[in-house]
Amino acid sequence: MKLNRNINPLGPCIVIYRGPLERSRIATILKALLRDEARVSFLWVYPGVFTARLNEIFSNFFSDFSGVEWQILNHRWTDIFRTRRTIKELTSVSVVSHLVLIGDSAALVFPRGVSKRITWFINGIPEERNLRWRWLANIVARAQWGLYQLAIRPDRIVTVSTRMSKHVRAFFPTAETFAVPTCVDRQVFSLKTTVPKRSGLFCYLGTGAPWQALDRLSLLWQEIAKQDESLLFRVISRDPRCRVLGAGIATNRIEFVQSDRFQDVAAFLNECEAGFLIREDNIVNRVSFPTKMAEYLASGCWVVVSDLDWDASDVIRRFECGYLVKEDTNFSQVAHDILQFRKVTKESLPSAVNQAAIELDEVIWSGKLADFLRKQK
Repeated sequence: MKLNRNINPLGPCIVIYRGPLERSRIATILKALLRDEARVSFLWVYPGVFTARLNEIFSNFFSDFSGVEWQILNHRWTDIFRTRRTIKELTSVSVVSHLVLIGDSAALVFPRGVSKRITWFINGIPEERNLRWRWLANIVARAQWGLYQLAIRPDRIVTVSTRMSKHVRAFFPTAETFAVPTCVDRQVFSLKTTVPKRSGLFCYLGTGAPWQALDRLSLLWQEIAKQDESLLFRVISRDPRCRVLGAGIATNRIEFVQSDRFQDVAAFLNECEAGFLIREDNIVNRVSFPTKMAEYLASGCWVVVSDLDWDASDVIRRFECGYLVKEDTNFSQVAHDILQFRKVTKESLPSAVNQAAIELDEVIWSGKLADFLRKQK
């Protein structure tokens, strides 16, 4: 596969995606689109260094979508005008009935007039990239939202949470919004009988990005390890920043594993008893719905989740499938309460976890998304 190669004229449904590869989210979107679209053209505007390994992962991913033509534009922000020109050329000889944009910054890379029907999938908000700027973050984020308002007039906006939908409506009040959580392919992640569950194996899945609050999780794990010496810990990540989770824990009680294959990650999770999702209380986390949430549950793990005003807390309360951590409590007390929760509710947790996983099934949500897109035609 050659980068930036020309393919057949694009249309009638074009998907433009800008950002790092988010396979779970893209899969849900494509499965919804392919229910009604005979032909889908996918352009990935990738702003980073494109490696042979990334090409292999992307190619393998698209082997499951025979109804999708795809190409990659390895363009950075400095190439934005070239990106827009390329897309305009690829769409100039075809009728585009539906333009689908994935990622908030995708709003800036498509030329106007490509299609009258626009669906915009927002998976993360500008505030996320500006967290490191502290006091400037809100000003910069609002400027970016203003830029998006000038660039795009979407008919529909699909978000990852009800809180994100509410946040987005403040900037795009005329667009219809629909929240589709980051769901899971239960055929891949569901508990396998060939992988025995290991009682007392706690895990973390994800990156070491700042919003993951690994400093807080590290302190919590250290307290849990002190209070119950039988417990073991597993970190599933390719990110070296996650090594911080080993601080204060004996090396024979924690392991670090990695893979970019969903099947391997599922096998790692299937062995674990509980998964952790600790976050700080800020706007970025309140509007999010982390991928790991559904993957933990589908793998049979009960979850320890920060009790924020976010959709993840709603899931825990509705199904009683995990423990909610109050932000203002000390880690020693939290560790004690988690261990008590585990002791008291252990027998009822598998059923609760399974029911929560069913609600986050990709098959169900791709169907709901298809219905939402269909009624807007």
